[in-house]
Amino acid sequence: MMALKVSFGKRINYIPLLICLASSIIIGYAIFLMFNNVSISLLLGILSLIVMIMICTLNLTKTYGYWEISKQGIKYSDLVSTGQKVAAILVPRKTKESFINYSKVMAVQLVATTGIKAPSMVKESGALFAYSPDTVLDRFPSDYYLTVKLENGHKIDLDLSSSVSNTTDIAKMIEMIEKETHHDVELVRQEN
Repeated sequence: MMALKVSFGKRINYIPLLICLASSIIIGYAIFLMFNNVSISLLLGILSLIVMIMICTLNLTKTYGYWEISKQGIKYSDLVSTGQKVAAILVPRKTKESFINYSKVMAVQLVATTGIKAPSMVKESGALFAYSPDTVLDRFPSDYYLTVKLENGHKIDLDLSSSVSNTTDIAKMIEMIEKETHHDVELVRQEN
């Protein structure tokens, strides 16, 4: 019997915001102790809060790339732009979740770097050992993700890095996608 819902990653919570606030308070207090000036320490504390939030946005999709798959479709946290990531850090409960209906899916690829073991049911793609410089630029969430190509031409990358060792959930997910979309999931290997 196939599972009704399989989820991957973690939902965003208040931890990034608390880390940013604590860091900026410590920085502001340290500057106050050094210069004994409230306005400078307040200004630099607020500036450090902004910088810390921007630093958190760089790895937000790797750390909190939550998504789930069910018989109805795929639901994921839509954290594409920097503005959406900042909003998710500031107000995590209001994070926008998007839904992909299986009828809109044109193709699905499981992308993994060399050395990551993929489930045996996934067929190798012709694009073997594709070089992807975008992983350095954080365009792709991780070294192990699912790319869903939609009818309208959009590509959605769903992070699987937190489930590298959990091949049973990945196998269930692949089985569900192949059954509902009537498309095979291709395996694409990319170099680091």
